[in-house]
Amino acid sequence: MIQKKYLEKKIEKFLFTNLEKIKIKENDIVYLGLNLLQFYYPFVKFIPNYSKKKLDSYLCGLFFDLLKKYFAKKGTIIYPGFTWSFIKNKKFNKKKTVPEVGSFGKYFFYQKNIERSNHPINSIISWGNKKKEITNIHGPYSFGYNSPFQKFYTLNVKFLNIGIPFYDTCTYVHHLEHLNGCNHRYYKLIKGKNYTNGKYSKKKFSFSLNTNLLQKLSIGMKKYYIIYY
Repeated sequence: MIQKKYLEKKIEKFLFTNLEKIKIKENDIVYLGLNLLQFYYPFVKFIPNYSKKKLDSYLCGLFFDLLKKYFAKKGTIIYPGFTWSFIKNKKFNKKKTVPEVGSFGKYFFYQKNIERSNHPINSIISWGNKKKEITNIHGPYSFGYNSPFQKFYTLNVKFLNIGIPFYDTCTYVHHLEHLNGCNHRYYKLIKGKNYTNGKYSKKKFSFSLNTNLLQKLSIGMKKYYIIYY
């Protein structure tokens, strides 16, 4: 138990000290890019010898608790809630459809007091003071004026990358490409069902993609396409 408490205190000091160094304030709104394995790497020898499932839960929970502690007063955390599977299954419920962005994204999704925008592919999840303001508008396009990403500028959102470089989490760049009409991307129209107002309704959504980045994957006996963007 002493070792576990020691670990948590060391990690808290490490995280908070570095947030202060890069001038991330307690009332800031941050869009988080994260690689937990890289973040925890300096503390490997202190990490409990849990099973993989329990370890994932512990590390995600510890990190989220520290973020909540740091931003507790008036801060806001934003994290992607993307679900590319909508391209195939054509069905989305922002309260039940689990994000496909790694273990922390899934953990974040299941926490209390979070809000999620309603684009079936490019939703975002938010916790904190501005969570509703960030997520309450999302039109049929992934990006653009009628999307949460447009609010990043007016709300002075800061991009906080921990354990991962910005070029690996640069979704916001696609919003800027949308606004400036970049010709290397286009919108694909996808029809599907979105759960709103207590029922599933058929709607049309547009997903920004670059067909040069289409990669065919095999999982088990099933083959399908995932579009990287």
